[in-house]
Amino acid sequence: MNRREEERAAEQLGHDAYKVHGSNPADTVLNEAHERARVAGAGQVELKPVDGDPVDVLLKLAAEVEANLIVVGSRGNGGFAGLSVGSVAAETAAHASCPVVVIPAAR
Repeated sequence: MNRREEERAAEQLGHDAYKVHGSNPADTVLNEAHERARVAGAGQVELKPVDGDPVDVLLKLAAEVEANLIVVGSRGNGGFAGLSVGSVAAETAAHASCPVVVIPAAR
């Protein structure tokens, strides 16, 4: 498949476009995060790629593993637009049964 065909297929597939190239972007993000945590000294890191609403998935997983802490990132979409759309970090913090730490995006 040439580049033009890949781009056309990716356009039609939308969020499933990774299937055209054979690698899932979530795997790349998880592997990078795992390596960063390992380098920073994290003793135990478990990767769990899952589908679903981010807030629902985070809260469900935290309950399943009886998490003592949830750490989420923030992309920095603040202001009114961020409030009207909602924020994974804010929603997670509002509904979690344990503390939530929000790490701001690098500037």
